[in-house]
Amino acid sequence: MIIIPLLVALFVGGGTSIAAESALPGNVLYPMKVSVNENVRGFFAVGAEADANWDARRAERRLEEAETLAMMGELNAELRADLEARMESHIEAFKARAAELEDGDDAEAGAEARADFESAIRAHEGILARIVAERAEGRAEVQSLLSRVRLQATAATEARVMAESRISLGLGVNVQAAAEGKMGASSNKIAEAKTYIAKVKASVSAEVYARAEARLNVAIAAHARGEAQLQAKAYAQAFASFQEAIRVSQEAKLIISAEERLDVGASGALRIDSGTNVRTETNTETNSGTGVRGEVKTEVKIGL
Repeated sequence: MIIIPLLVALFVGGGTSIAAESALPGNVLYPMKVSVNENVRGFFAVGAEADANWDARRAERRLEEAETLAMMGELNAELRADLEARMESHIEAFKARAAELEDGDDAEAGAEARADFESAIRAHEGILARIVAERAEGRAEVQSLLSRVRLQATAATEARVMAESRISLGLGVNVQAAAEGKMGASSNKIAEAKTYIAKVKASVSAEVYARAEARLNVAIAAHARGEAQLQAKAYAQAFASFQEAIRVSQEAKLIISAEERLDVGASGALRIDSGTNVRTETNTETNSGTGVRGEVKTEVKIGL
């Protein structure tokens, strides 16, 4: 089995494998990150739903790498093209897994996976747009990536809407129970997002907090609309409203979590903070002038 040599490589080179997790494209450890570490993690993703979530996460990882390179002024045409290709390959794999769920016995899980992916890619769309607006260096490459991400975000929204419509039409006599179950899930997700956002309020910029709070308010409104629709026995519409509340709550959390990697200074301008507050591992050019990026821990932040 192909996984055996991968596991051997992982455990024999354990320290190297861990270091590879922070590698960016162009780093000598990057091939281990994407070809060994990620394949091993994928092996332990059991089932179509877990596979779909991992494929979506891999696409996010490529976007995070691109954002970090862009903030460092190192996102050139070659690296951008490579990351775009990898991202789109992961997205195609995700779409296939989600379709597998929808065509099987777990259409709701497929729709939820699509909603989560849409939330994530919309968050990255916002990050890239801010980088384009505020950083002149490498702007053309970031703009090119942003255009591709926007296309994927639009496609993700369309696929999610279609998946939710199919579920609503196919619920039949179970539509009331499904809507009531989704109401509980929506309430929990909103409470989770509210707690998380309040917890980190003091550590994020006012702008980022306001954006997250605005999205949370949209989720709360969608939940309230769903409750009214449920009382009116418009169960399919209530189901869709609760699903929207879940999706937007997740987006609110993602806006805040991106602040863990990306920040905005007091002036509102983008910056790279390489001080003692280490959170995100990135790379700079070192290693005796060889041009090989070495491992340097740094904090890169941006407002959304």
